[in-house]
Amino acid sequence: MVLEWSPFEQMTAFTASSFKVVEEIMGALTVPLLKPLEGFKVYYVATAVVVILLVRKLFSWRVNLPPGPPGLPLIGHMHLLGANPHVSLANMAQKYGPLMSIRLGAKPCIVCTSPETAKEFLKNQDANFGSRPYTSQGYHLMYARQDVAFQSSNASWRNLKKIFTMELTSMKRLDASRHIREDEVAGLVRTIYEQRSVDLKAQLATLISNIISRMILNKRHAGVADPNSTLIEKDFPEMIQTHFRLAGLFVPGDFIPALKWLDLGGLEAQMKEHGKRMDAFVSDILSQHRERRAKGPVSTNEHDMVDVLLDQMEMKDAPFQLSEDNVKALILDAFVAATESSVATTEWAMAELLRKPSLMAKAHAELDAIVGRDRLVQESDLNKLPYLQAMVKEAFRLHPVAPLLMPRESSHAAQAFGYDFPAKTRVLVNAWAIGRDPRIWPEPLVFNPDRFLQPNFRHIDVRGQHFELLAFGAGRRVCPGVSMGVLVVQFVLASLLHSFDWSLPIDMAPEDLDMTELFGLTLPRAAPLPCIGKPRLPLHLYEVCQS
Repeated sequence: MVLEWSPFEQMTAFTASSFKVVEEIMGALTVPLLKPLEGFKVYYVATAVVVILLVRKLFSWRVNLPPGPPGLPLIGHMHLLGANPHVSLANMAQKYGPLMSIRLGAKPCIVCTSPETAKEFLKNQDANFGSRPYTSQGYHLMYARQDVAFQSSNASWRNLKKIFTMELTSMKRLDASRHIREDEVAGLVRTIYEQRSVDLKAQLATLISNIISRMILNKRHAGVADPNSTLIEKDFPEMIQTHFRLAGLFVPGDFIPALKWLDLGGLEAQMKEHGKRMDAFVSDILSQHRERRAKGPVSTNEHDMVDVLLDQMEMKDAPFQLSEDNVKALILDAFVAATESSVATTEWAMAELLRKPSLMAKAHAELDAIVGRDRLVQESDLNKLPYLQAMVKEAFRLHPVAPLLMPRESSHAAQAFGYDFPAKTRVLVNAWAIGRDPRIWPEPLVFNPDRFLQPNFRHIDVRGQHFELLAFGAGRRVCPGVSMGVLVVQFVLASLLHSFDWSLPIDMAPEDLDMTELFGLTLPRAAPLPCIGKPRLPLHLYEVCQS
């Protein structure tokens, strides 16, 4: 049914409070700029012009969109999102349904909060809704969106995704790099054995950064006691954290174009400054590789992912010509995405197990039965550990890496579920809400890995084929690193549990553990995870671990 606003409804939508909001916005933004012209009342003229334009827009607006909450002029529904938009949108969906329309400033959006609605836009209409909208983050942090994650769907994006998959996350590459992960995880086990009480997040960030660094650069970058290491290399784990904090910021100018030049809060200035730091890091990587290549052909053993990218960049007759910004952006994609997703999920899983020692005991029993206590866990053991795999799935369900999957945007107008969607409609998929829907998951707020061992849920996986569990997205925009991400989390978690008995500090009870989320592009823990690892294997196994 087509919904039309009558002129009376359009006018009454502008209540006194709506006019007050517009006036406050204009007062905050316009008055400071027009102080010299106060005598001419430009402030009031500007306010009147904005209101008139909005009224004219509403008079001509014919909508057949899904239901949604009432919005405000100029800002739409931005005021309803709060500090945790994934929670606010989940609460709104309780009233307006699993397919809901909102407006963020001038941008029309639809919010999917069920497997059915997510499947429609991520799979059935994937070709149309497979592009990415412009964001300041993609522009300032990823070389004007020249990477895989932020770039629109085009020939360049398809080529970059192919390279990323073949050189980093394909099964062939994962098999070839197994020794790297086993080597680095053994080093983590050794560190925990020596320290017992550890900052787990910091240790995990160093671990994942070095795994990725060795896979694409043949060298370690994080936590390296090397006098030749640059300050940027030593600070890289902190830079990753800053990157994701900035990537999750809400930039008003992205949704209200008239405000963009003001850079409210200085957010874009922060992104530009951080982008320079990250560029210095990547530029140094390229310089080192070019110096090495200038000395002669690179041996097969030293030929890494960066060399592959430079090879294609230097090929004049290549089907697709890579730019230097493409190369830099792809390197950052590899570091940034893999590090944050693996660290956050592993830390959440450990937090849940510390709250429920009985689950940790079940994991220990499985590991002891399959692996034993006379050796360390190896990647080849993982497919024999169904309970361990179920724990990882449960962590992805309850604590998805991206609570709101990266937004998509339609290329042209479309229809679905009896509604009409104009071109450039943004799609937000609330993976956090889907993972906690009681209609899908019994006792959804309880961390219960056993659910994935039951016949009804055993088949569900996180690789984009089951829309009840969308930790990595689906369709053409599914995260290309999904296989590696799942593998790393499984292996690291298995190693932590097999090698140690974990407990909270003696003065902390499980129910005292702070489980607050920190919303951003990802959903890490807001508070540090205090934990103590007590060795549970023969001591000689820790002594042979390489640091």
